[in-house]
Amino acid sequence: MWPTTPPDRAPRRLAPLVATVTGLGAVAAAGSVAWLAGLFTPPPATPSWPALAAYLAVLTASDVLSVRVRIRSTIQGVDWTDAVMLVGLATLPVPWVVLAAGVAVLIAKSVRRVPPVKVVFGAAKNMVVALVGGLVLLAVPGQAGLGWLVLAFVVLTLVDLLLVVPVLARASGTSVTERLRSNGDIRLVALAARLAVALAAVMVLERAPTLVYAVPLLVLLAHVWHEQWVRTREERRAWQELAAATASFAAADLDTLLRNAASAGIRLFSAERLEVELWLHRPRRMVRAGPAGPVFDGDPADAPPEPELPHAHQVPLHGCAAHPDIGVLRLRFRHRVRLSEREQAMLASYASALETAVRNAAGAGQLRGADA
Repeated sequence: MWPTTPPDRAPRRLAPLVATVTGLGAVAAAGSVAWLAGLFTPPPATPSWPALAAYLAVLTASDVLSVRVRIRSTIQGVDWTDAVMLVGLATLPVPWVVLAAGVAVLIAKSVRRVPPVKVVFGAAKNMVVALVGGLVLLAVPGQAGLGWLVLAFVVLTLVDLLLVVPVLARASGTSVTERLRSNGDIRLVALAARLAVALAAVMVLERAPTLVYAVPLLVLLAHVWHEQWVRTREERRAWQELAAATASFAAADLDTLLRNAASAGIRLFSAERLEVELWLHRPRRMVRAGPAGPVFDGDPADAPPEPELPHAHQVPLHGCAAHPDIGVLRLRFRHRVRLSEREQAMLASYASALETAVRNAAGAGQLRGADA
């Protein structure tokens, strides 16, 4: 997992974390090469090149076919690398798996034209994860049983989170706790599914090593199911949240409406800032919200500039014939973000519900003023 949307140069605030992971990856790579050269113990046996090539192909495909979820201006990739690593650690010498984990990232991210700093980070992180998981299995005297394989999977998953989540949190401007808790149910179900597939693959290979070339098909089918499940679950959750947010617009006065719309919208669309700007009255009015809630409410001319959020998606708020446009709904991002078709449809629906609620609230306010 790595934030894939920001520009080629990693933000300065990420430099210490990236440098730390890169250093650990260099140690893992150097140690594996020394291990293969026999500097620590007698060098491990060299696996058959076709089997090694098949494993590298599956590991590379698991990175290329990752499911991507946007978090504000960043993209988090969810893949099957941990499951493929476990299969490799159970069937191949550890140093070969460590080096293959790094090479697979180099190939996969080069194919996707990922910036060099992210290629290096991903390769280093995967080599560290593979080495730690391998050390767990090496602690077993003899053949690792089912329990040790489960333990190795849990350990390498935790190490992956430890290395990735702080970087993702800092890149997206969210907290580590928020990133760990976000979509927790999805992650747990996906982890269980990947573990089950990995254990099944290991048992198959132990009984029939010649089926090593069928493992890629098994992983591919599991990935297709996983991707469809994640996307269906995410779309259902998003539309439910949209319905709940727009329902809160009903019977709200204009002040409450604007603040609720800005606070709910920023969570719904995972933006750095959300602005609702109205032109109904003079002076104009804008409510701006951040992840923690509203941060500005007043004349747009008095709003502090947002130089770090130059990229915006905006939708006009339509009025009646006398006032064809009554304002605008604006999402701000630190980096260029391409909204999916589902996100664009949700944004249009949200703006439509908001403009109707604004017209109703403004009309109700005028009636109350006339009665007074």
